[in-house]
Amino acid sequence: MSFPDPFDPGPGQGYHVYPEKLRAAADTIAEAAELLQNFAIVDLANVALGPYDLGLPGTATNLMPGLNGLGTVDRYNAAIDTIQRITAENSTQLAVLSAALGKAANHYEQLDQEAYDRMKKLEGEIK
Repeated sequence: MSFPDPFDPGPGQGYHVYPEKLRAAADTIAEAAELLQNFAIVDLANVALGPYDLGLPGTATNLMPGLNGLGTVDRYNAAIDTIQRITAENSTQLAVLSAALGKAANHYEQLDQEAYDRMKKLEGEIK
């Protein structure tokens, strides 16, 4: 009786999947998602400007006839809001990716266990 080489992927199967590498990648991506979420919620929490933090030139009001403030405060706060929203969305997407990689790792671990169990069963029949 001959057994196929377990390290020969066969035709059209030119790759190997290492569940532990998938799991490590999932963990690293989950850490990145957490860092992004922390940045959006904690680090950017108190960086908004108040309406008069830059004085009247920072407001969008009419300072005197023909001279309007630039509205810098409003634009700055809108930019911070946009950064928070995008960062939170990206964090969510990274969490989804991490979960998918974890699910793939579980699948390949199960396949490896089934193959190991089959080999042990064959080994028991040979003895």
